[in-house]
Amino acid sequence: MRQLIITSAFFIIPALCQWLYGQTITGQIVDAAHNEPLYNVSVISLEDSIGTVTNEQGYFSLAAPHSDPVYLNISHLGYTSENVYAKAGDFIRLRLEPSETNLQEVIVKASQINEAYREVPGAVNLITRKQLQRNDETTVTPALNRLPGVYMHSGSLNTNRITIRGIGARTPYGTNKVRAYYDDIPLTSGEGETTIEDIDLAAIQRIEVIKGPNSSVYGAGLAGTINLTSQLTDENSISAKSTVGTYGLLRTTASAAIDGERNQLNLTYTDTHTDGYRQNSEYDRKSFIFTSKITPNEKTAVSVLGLYTHMKAYIPSSVNEETFNTAPSSAAYTWLQSRGYEAYNKANVGISYHYHITNNLESITSTFLSFRDADEPRPFDILRENSIATGLRSRLIWRTDVLQRKMTWSGGFEYFSDWYQWSTYENLYEQNPGAGSIPGNILSDNKEHRYYYNIFAQVNWELTQKLSFQAGLNSNKTSYKLDDLYADSLDQSGEYDFSTTWSPRAGIVYLLNDEHSIYASVSHGFSPPSVAETLTPEGTINTNIQPETGWNYEIGSKDSWLNNRLYTELSIYRMDIDNLLVAQRTGPDTYVGINAGKTLHEGVELLMQMDVLKHTTWSIRPFLSATFMNYRFEEFTSEEENYSGNDLTGVPSRTVNFGVDLDSESGIYLYSNYQYTGSIPLNDANSLYSDSYSLVNIKAGYIGRFLKNFEYDISAGINNLLDEHYASMVLVNAVGFGGSAPRYYYPGLPRNFYGSLGIRYSVGNRQ
Repeated sequence: MRQLIITSAFFIIPALCQWLYGQTITGQIVDAAHNEPLYNVSVISLEDSIGTVTNEQGYFSLAAPHSDPVYLNISHLGYTSENVYAKAGDFIRLRLEPSETNLQEVIVKASQINEAYREVPGAVNLITRKQLQRNDETTVTPALNRLPGVYMHSGSLNTNRITIRGIGARTPYGTNKVRAYYDDIPLTSGEGETTIEDIDLAAIQRIEVIKGPNSSVYGAGLAGTINLTSQLTDENSISAKSTVGTYGLLRTTASAAIDGERNQLNLTYTDTHTDGYRQNSEYDRKSFIFTSKITPNEKTAVSVLGLYTHMKAYIPSSVNEETFNTAPSSAAYTWLQSRGYEAYNKANVGISYHYHITNNLESITSTFLSFRDADEPRPFDILRENSIATGLRSRLIWRTDVLQRKMTWSGGFEYFSDWYQWSTYENLYEQNPGAGSIPGNILSDNKEHRYYYNIFAQVNWELTQKLSFQAGLNSNKTSYKLDDLYADSLDQSGEYDFSTTWSPRAGIVYLLNDEHSIYASVSHGFSPPSVAETLTPEGTINTNIQPETGWNYEIGSKDSWLNNRLYTELSIYRMDIDNLLVAQRTGPDTYVGINAGKTLHEGVELLMQMDVLKHTTWSIRPFLSATFMNYRFEEFTSEEENYSGNDLTGVPSRTVNFGVDLDSESGIYLYSNYQYTGSIPLNDANSLYSDSYSLVNIKAGYIGRFLKNFEYDISAGINNLLDEHYASMVLVNAVGFGGSAPRYYYPGLPRNFYGSLGIRYSVGNRQ
């Protein structure tokens, strides 16, 4: 009753004031990442305490007592409060960012249905725009490594491997078994490879990491799903930022944004260069990102995305233990002599149409087109690649009541198709010393067409006021055709259909009260092998190889304490993986895949975020994340060796991250972070482990204003403050050829420095 009286007063008082004064301030408040309208947001004039709240569509109307600008406070549980200036007749659109210490009501998209964070029966972690800015912003690695259960190897800016709960750790190079999307546009290729590092952090508003298999909604992706959201603004603005640092680092970004009542547009250009710490490690990447959202009426929204990336990065590759310890800045000898590198042009274009058919029924349809043209000279050959991919994803969402309880149904399909052509050539660098890589005779020429479809359905049902149930089912069919265009005695041509894979998921959430919730879930996932993994050493298709599959069992809690000043998450999980895909090396860069057994992934994840000081001129927010893992081979035989019971290769035994963020109303800020990574098994026999290591990073800066509409941000930072010697990436089961020692290690950067200056000119309401 008390809440009803307060809410009624928030509507009645503005109505009386409007009758007296005849002028209003109107607007809409939405979630910054998903543009989801936020209901019951408090909008209060700080001058006379007159206030109102937003309706279910996020709109509000507030009486203006006079024609002069008034100072408004916008606040909502789970989000960071904002203050804006507005005057009678203004329409305000404001995007609220999630609070880092109370995420309970934040809108997330873990199941493709926008829902409150605490209502998701699973482990979902958010990386906000501010968290992306805690470091030098050249790579997403530090932000991902702060999440429990996630570990990103980073041999260089273009050589990375993301593992989630140990899945994907055995991939020789790159990331697979992880699905990734940028505004509903897939970043994962038909081969299952994901490269999120192509997206510059300047173009990202928020990252959501859904841990564990989510195949009931997203299809193939045994480890989990990473959703990147493009950056939009609630101001008309232009901005530029430059960063300079050790080892020739130079990063420049420039962006322009237009925010209208019915449309938003953002254009971003980025240019990143570094000479590199190691030999043969120069890196250049340029990208253009265009995002736009048009809402011609309250029922319709159209989003457009355009992304172009040009990248050229020299490859130092891994080194053996002796070189790692005595000359870590050295490149692998053959890669240095051949001047090996990776270069490509890549583009993605997508459009999404969102339509509210009725108040309870909406449709969302997205389609995309992408291409990639790549060249990669390696010591053993020169690889040239071309790929074109297209796809369509469509779903319906229907909200209704069953037994006077809310129920949401969603269902749809996804179709993906890509055409991939690759050829290899002799590398004649040894015959031409000092000239780098020179192509010779053709060695192979192949064309592949891979396609799949997902049909999925899900229901979210509020069984009682405190208990919710969620269930989903996905059907996936994956096929490919391989054409060997090279005329020799070995013809690898063929086609293969994997059996239809059914992936169910179910979970429950119980809300103990407004601050505490518990959940339990069980889910199935799968990851099909790449074409290379389906080929036998003789070059024929192995029709017996099967997708890697697994079940995830999980319980957890999401809690707010101390009057919403402390937020904690706890997850306990077990994953059983069958038909383990193992890449066995048959040459310097050739592998064959086999289903070699089972692995068991057990772990505990902990996340804590706290506001030590609140409602003062200073904000102090410590955070802690930790993962304790027991990942092992349950049944595993490879090349007649039995490794059952051994630790899983490529995954640290534990990770711990601790840090403190300090911010002041005057504009001064200081970010600090300590990262501990445990030892990593380097081979299946567990006869060799990498050393554990600790990294300390700090960043300090000042945000100020001048000439009313200009804002500047000047900062400086130190990475690896203690100058730790460590391997930032490892190559598992490395093999030495020609009598050379196996090259397991990618040396990490020693202590390095950077400084940044950003300037922003805006015409908007936020102050």
